Amino acid sequence: MRFLHKDFLILPGGADINPKLYNKKNYKSHIGNYTDVIDSRHIEDYNKAVKEGRPIFGICRGLQLLSALNGLTLIQDMSHPGQHSIKVKDINTNLFTKEIAVNNIHHQCVWTENKLIGDNFEVYGFCSLSKKHHYQEDEQIQCEFEPEIIWFPKVKALGVQFHPEIMDNMSWKDTISYLEKLVNKLF
Repeated sequence: MRFLHKDFLILPGGADINPKLYNKKNYKSHIGNYTDVIDSRHIEDYNKAVKEGRPIFGICRGLQLLSALNGLTLIQDMSHPGQHSIKVKDINTNLFTKEIAVNNIHHQCVWTENKLIGDNFEVYGFCSLSKKHHYQEDEQIQCEFEPEIIWFPKVKALGVQFHPEIMDNMSWKDTISYLEKLVNKLF
């Protein structure tokens, strides 16, 4: 990806994250497509990058894995439109005053308990979608927003819920430009 100007570990998209990685059971009506071998390999790569101080960039499933490894949990099954806008922090003011367009191919998403900042994370982009999502068994949670860009400063990791590597339409220039500025600011 052209906006990653350093030697990043890339955690790519792919199959669902196994709920055992964030201490949950599989939601009974959802049969996850888990790949424990890939989870193990990516966790090993993550641990090595953290130990070496190497920056990490997670894409879709990669953000979900970063979240699970840094104390967050996931909503196991949800739905929303494939292409949508998200609110992002202005690089200069840190206020959510800008919007960018993103794509969507996921059905799991990160759950930050409706917080934009926590001990191990900071949300840089989010969207407001459905208020109720199944979480575990019969429990439903009130979801005020869906995090789309999350920074994990303690491990030098940035993750996005969308797929910037397949944004080739001219309307995505603002999205790629924003990510490039954000990467330059954070790293």
